[in-house]
Amino acid sequence: MRHELKSFLIKVIRGGQDIPTMWPVLQVALDLTILDRALAIAEEAVRGGADWIEVGTPLLKSEGMDAVRALKRAFPSRVIVADMKIM
Repeated sequence: MRHELKSFLIKVIRGGQDIPTMWPVLQVALDLTILDRALAIAEEAVRGGADWIEVGTPLLKSEGMDAVRALKRAFPSRVIVADMKIM
């Protein structure tokens, strides 16, 4: 049951695509404010084996959804997570 739940969550996160899961998953958070720097760090992280790229709250507040779109264009095979904290 636990594996089935993980598979379902990955399928939802990846937009319904049936992609095999890998556990554990390495997620890298980009908690900075400059998109160009975030893209450079994400490139290094992906080369180092990162599975998920997190667009942190500071980056979302400074660049908006452009940051999410730019990261998805640059890394189409990676899961892009948008961390939108509400205070």
